[in-house]
Amino acid sequence: MLLLEIAAGEKPTEVQGTGGHLSNTLVKAVQESYGMCASAILEMADARLNGDFDRSQMECVLLVGLLRVHQDRRNRLVIRDAIGLLRNLTHPVPEVIIT
Repeated sequence: MLLLEIAAGEKPTEVQGTGGHLSNTLVKAVQESYGMCASAILEMADARLNGDFDRSQMECVLLVGLLRVHQDRRNRLVIRDAIGLLRNLTHPVPEVIIT
């Protein structure tokens, strides 16, 4: 979660969702932008950066953040793998459906 907060420059808020479940607005916004198309996730990068960042690195950071908070624990990226991906940003991020 912290990774998403840093990359997006936003704090998450939780809202009451359907069935009484809490929903995280930051996670939902990043998921929705990624759902539009893979490159749309870059729109979630901190606006204060003014686009001054490596696009592939920012995409990797945001995707790793999403995979760490995946609702399905079986698809959640373990911390060791997340650190490995962040150490080597040229490694492909696992393709997992982000929902």
